Amino acid sequence: MSGYTNINATGETIAITVVPNGRVRYPIVAYRLTDLQTPVASDDANLSSEKERAKFLEQLPPDTRSEASELLLRLSADVLAMRVVQARRPEQSGDAPVMDEPWPDSVDGGLLLDALTTLLARYIVLPPHADVAIVLWLVHTYLFASADFTPYLWVSSPVRECGKSTLLELLERLAYRAKMTGGITGAALYRLIDRDNPTVLLDELDARLKGESSENLRSVLNTGFSRSGRITICVGDDHAPKEFKTFGPKVLAGIGRLWDTVASRSIPIVLRRATKDELRLLSKIRGSRIDAVCQPYRQQLLTLAGALRDEVSDVEPLAPDALGARHTDVWSQLFAIADAVGGSWPARARAAAVALHGGPSDETDFGLLLLEDIRHLFDEGFAVEGKLPSVRIVEELGKQEDRPWPEYYRGTPLTPSGVAKLLGRFGVKPKNIRAGHGSSSPIVKGYEFGQLAPSFARYLPGPESAATTATDTSSKGGDSPVAPVAENSAMDRDSLAAPGFEEGKAFLVRQERGDEA
Repeated sequence: MSGYTNINATGETIAITVVPNGRVRYPIVAYRLTDLQTPVASDDANLSSEKERAKFLEQLPPDTRSEASELLLRLSADVLAMRVVQARRPEQSGDAPVMDEPWPDSVDGGLLLDALTTLLARYIVLPPHADVAIVLWLVHTYLFASADFTPYLWVSSPVRECGKSTLLELLERLAYRAKMTGGITGAALYRLIDRDNPTVLLDELDARLKGESSENLRSVLNTGFSRSGRITICVGDDHAPKEFKTFGPKVLAGIGRLWDTVASRSIPIVLRRATKDELRLLSKIRGSRIDAVCQPYRQQLLTLAGALRDEVSDVEPLAPDALGARHTDVWSQLFAIADAVGGSWPARARAAAVALHGGPSDETDFGLLLLEDIRHLFDEGFAVEGKLPSVRIVEELGKQEDRPWPEYYRGTPLTPSGVAKLLGRFGVKPKNIRAGHGSSSPIVKGYEFGQLAPSFARYLPGPESAATTATDTSSKGGDSPVAPVAENSAMDRDSLAAPGFEEGKAFLVRQERGDEA
């Protein structure tokens, strides 16, 4: 279908028009910027009823009515209002909101996503698989209203000058209705989301992780992951309860660790400082120039989102076994977008998810880390007759310099009582076991494999689960031009050969054949 809907702002009014056959524009509904829920009273009905739509279509040229009718059927009054709110871009320097028109031609999703990865590589050095996650997330920002969950991007770095500001500048210019802020309270955030439905970019978040106000902000982020996310507060002199929506895509940026509950709702993008050789290959972002570079990408993302909206709604894409339930929710619509785009993207998406999330659901969850490390001790033969004494567990874990156990509590190693406390969360308690072979060996406190096996199976990915997902499909969309790629820059295909890609592809092939897990 070559028609599309268009959104324009003039003065204090914003209007939606329908453009059947890509030609003449016909007005559908208008709103004042101060009231985006109530249509402006005019001769143009909001077309929320069948009778109003039929009356409107009679006024169109006969050769445009069929396609205009299809467009209108997809626009209920509620959806219209939501699209108007989402189409408003934040005001910049006092200017009117920036409004993007859709790309006039159809867009090949695979080529556009490839072009976006190349654009990112022109300005910033990203860790493996991060480019795949970021470009799929960018498409998601244009489609989040149809998703059950919205993943956050958690952009972190060990020190400053690792490219965080550069990445945020790019995301601000590419994401749907992006709003960047260097500091915001929880109360301001949920009011902003409820009013504007923006893509929020929260920079310097590490400065807000502590203190009395941090819990309010944390609650907004926890609830905002799900479509049903709400914050209820008392307002007015009569203290009447009022709900504020918190659902919406967000970028969280800072140095250090994020709250565990928020981290589990996020895709981690851990930046590293570029080497001198890498820096020589990068371009610098230049103010208005990058605006002009990114605008065609935004327009094509808008058109692509319109083409994919029905395909990615109400679907349950296949997920690798290595992902837990929460991370499956995090990646759900990203997988759906990759599947709808086709080509190599379904496999690349699963490989990225496994690489970024294939371990325990969160490294700061010491209980899961301990389960994983104890399973490793059993696998490596440290147990005797399927039994591990507590003292042997802490002795071996204390040797692992890449884990928290040598300095687990205030600089001191993990103790047997610490092991018991962490495993107690899973209903596992130490018991009397023989420390060696035979009845003459001493009785000590420890754990049997049978005690822990149910927790291993329930909370940890299986040893083969990373080798896991449908076959490549042809890219969808027309032969329209794709947003311009940086001059003299080759299409970056490194992620196709990166670790994890073949595993993701294997999962797709296995599911297509119907093999058992």
